[in-house]
Amino acid sequence: MAKKLTKQKPNLFIVGAPKAGTAFLYHNLKKELDLFFPITKELNFFTFNELSENSYYRDFKIRKVENYLDYFRGGKATKFKVDTSVSYFTFPNVPKKIHEFNSNSKIIIMVRDPYKRAYSHYLMDMRMGYAKESFKTYISNKDKYSFHYRQYVQNSLYYENSLRFIETFGRDNVLILDLENIENEFNSIYTFLGIEKRINIDFNDRFNANKTPKNYLARFIQKNRNITIRIKEKVPETFRTKFKKLLYKPSENKELNDEDLTILKMHIYSDYSKFKKLITNKNS
Repeated sequence: MAKKLTKQKPNLFIVGAPKAGTAFLYHNLKKELDLFFPITKELNFFTFNELSENSYYRDFKIRKVENYLDYFRGGKATKFKVDTSVSYFTFPNVPKKIHEFNSNSKIIIMVRDPYKRAYSHYLMDMRMGYAKESFKTYISNKDKYSFHYRQYVQNSLYYENSLRFIETFGRDNVLILDLENIENEFNSIYTFLGIEKRINIDFNDRFNANKTPKNYLARFIQKNRNITIRIKEKVPETFRTKFKKLLYKPSENKELNDEDLTILKMHIYSDYSKFKKLITNKNS
């Protein structure tokens, strides 16, 4: 039994950051023969307790290891079985948990401009009804709005969060990609994993694009991920794609204003400066 479970263990983790292109990776890389992705993108196994205590989202999450491994049964013959859960990015104990589970794992981190990422996350929460206050209210009151602060600020602390994974798994086992430069960096995934590229990528395609609910059903679906994931596992993707057009419309683009950007930089700038040095040193 132990050997069977070992074969099912995921050994590649795309851990975040949220709102930084992990959906793009998921939808493209799942076409590769050497990679196995479960039908559910975010399993949140290693953050079950953290999300139960520290999240206002009604997340889909898995408590039992047996249930978690069930999602990877179809990937026994593949080189990598992949867990794409962006909740893993900010909780300090997650890298150690994953390492204890499978020390031979590799980690992929996706980032983008941290200020745009933070504001994009806030706008998503506004559309979903989880954010009622102004952006600056949440980022200026860490203690009062700790859950929102985690989503908007802590998820944008790329140096702090990436360093934990690098220190746990080793620098050679962590790949950091920039969404804004993904067309140039995409092939580094194959070098990192030691697999052959067999697919063509349309870099103009964007998955999980910002969308606004048209009706109550759409708002319910957005808020109740734990229920809708179960539905997703049973409904064909072609039908879901058509159905989405009845539920959502594209969101209006909104820019972060100068005042909010100044406040946000007070929380992120130092970390981002260290992160850029980390990336420069890695690539030099």
